[in-house]
Amino acid sequence: MKTRSRIDVLDDAEKERIKRTMLRMLHEVGIWIECPEVVAMMARHGYRMDGHRLKPTPEETTAFLERYARHTREKSAGLREEQRPIKNFGVGVADVGILDWETGQKRRGRLDDARASALFANGLDHVTSLYVTALPADVPSDLAAIAFLVEAAKYSPKTAGFSGGQQLTVRNHQYWEAMGCLVAGGRDAYMRNPHMGLQNFDMSSPMRLTRFVTDRTRLLMRHKKLGGGATTLPLQGLTGMVTLAGCIAQALAETFGGGMFLEMVEKEMTGTAHHAFDMTPSFVPADLHYAREACAPLENTLGHIAISQMLEYLHLPDPGYNYGRGKSEAKVWDAQCGYEKMLNTVFPLLAGLCWGPVHLGELATNEYFSFEQAIIDYELVEMGNRIIEGVRVDDNALDLEAFKEGVEAGIFSGLVHTARSFRGELYLPKLASRESYAQWDKAGRKTIEERAHERVVEIFRKAEPRPKYPPDLQRELEKLLARFSEDAR
Repeated sequence: MKTRSRIDVLDDAEKERIKRTMLRMLHEVGIWIECPEVVAMMARHGYRMDGHRLKPTPEETTAFLERYARHTREKSAGLREEQRPIKNFGVGVADVGILDWETGQKRRGRLDDARASALFANGLDHVTSLYVTALPADVPSDLAAIAFLVEAAKYSPKTAGFSGGQQLTVRNHQYWEAMGCLVAGGRDAYMRNPHMGLQNFDMSSPMRLTRFVTDRTRLLMRHKKLGGGATTLPLQGLTGMVTLAGCIAQALAETFGGGMFLEMVEKEMTGTAHHAFDMTPSFVPADLHYAREACAPLENTLGHIAISQMLEYLHLPDPGYNYGRGKSEAKVWDAQCGYEKMLNTVFPLLAGLCWGPVHLGELATNEYFSFEQAIIDYELVEMGNRIIEGVRVDDNALDLEAFKEGVEAGIFSGLVHTARSFRGELYLPKLASRESYAQWDKAGRKTIEERAHERVVEIFRKAEPRPKYPPDLQRELEKLLARFSEDAR
């Protein structure tokens, strides 16, 4: 059978206490909504407002969650007891730099990193999408991610489109939309695209809904788009409570407040609530010694297991989200990098959460990217896939005739059964050292990062450019980028 996954960290009494606290957070503190027009809209649709604060009673929040649950029963709920292997990956999460192999030092991203990243993605079949590996510092900051994608599109069809995501800001959203309209063939086509609905947004912690989020949502409302979703990322001990239980209650309260806003948007757009949006509560551990986010600590997985249990307890869809999966705070390829990435891969896997790195190759949590680390990460995921496979029990695995033959020979390595079966039964790493010390020493004493670098060099040697867009469209994108660059300066 396949390996079963499930770890619980809360009992029913603890879940009920967190639920009651979450309801009181919303009623007694509420969600501060910055935009006066949205405040008026919320009040007009019957949501309890106290000035700029959305303050639903516990009964009103419970009724909202019940309405949402009725419309979303077909979505997954609860921790996954049977995990799925990971076969396809993305590369790039908009880090600010790259770990340079030659110097062993972090450096700021450059525009030419887009070409290298595109060729790297082309050379790996398991990489299906490329975002921004490192934000180029040699272009205006508002255009850094856009410039990377325009350049990468010259070399790889795996390059992402122009949806903005976490790089969308008040100042640059018009650039993202202009690029999207150009690729789609005009604004009407862009807005008709079913994937360009209400975008996911982050609530601002603690307990805030910013004007930028509501203004952008109101803009898309004109085109009658449903969908999107609300999430939140309170920093434990900074913008969120330092206790795990308190931070989890806060994350739930913030996300459900965002969900009420989206429910109101649907009513405003169509006259009724469809609950076509997602709600994905999350949080980020912080290291209070350094007052910064630290996604690699084990509290990340503990907290996200608890969030999944709470969503299950509330009968809500649960994507098994896990913000810090596969992450490490290590700055180089060292023992800390190894044990943190292994812990943050295997622990979520066995718990039933989303597992494996969000994007291959990340080091120091959102600080920099490494081509070599991307190769190492993939091997780690392959090991996780082997855990999921579990123990195979069939006629071949229990071949009694092969057993008798091996006993008679005194050794099993020479059997046809062994030759046919060992590759499917044993995970054989491509990077990890399994040879004896003498063999390793004779072969040059290579470390895992050195072996990964050899693989990177081989990928670059064989990879070929494959443009994403036709030449005419690529030229138009570059002209538009040049015009925006003049404006941004």
